[in-house]
Amino acid sequence: MSRERNDRGQFVGVDDEAVLEAVRDAGRVATARDVAERLDCTREAAYQRLSALHDRGVADRRKVGGRAVVWWVSEGEGRDTSQGSAAPLDRLVGALDGEEVDRVRKRAGEFRESVDESVAETHTDRSDGAE
Repeated sequence: MSRERNDRGQFVGVDDEAVLEAVRDAGRVATARDVAERLDCTREAAYQRLSALHDRGVADRRKVGGRAVVWWVSEGEGRDTSQGSAAPLDRLVGALDGEEVDRVRKRAGEFRESVDESVAETHTDRSDGAE
């Protein structure tokens, strides 16, 4: 899939509705990487859109280990903050089945491994250059 560009050759931004649809298509929850893969955009672009949707109360999130975050489409129109900032997480309890938890943990592990490899390569490159 090729991303759309405007008349100046710049990539067109990621549409909020497309992000929500990508989350719905992924199942009950999705990671920013899942959304990025579905929309052919960077993980950072997907994360920024998901964060903006979260700020507006359209999407919710939960950190599930390490730096892994899962996102889902909110059931209501806005976030109810009257019960405190953790109130939106109450709906998540029991929402993840074992298979989805395993998928997210596997993804988090893969991410940690890639970061560790990248850090090791950077450290090796710096060590080699210092000699």
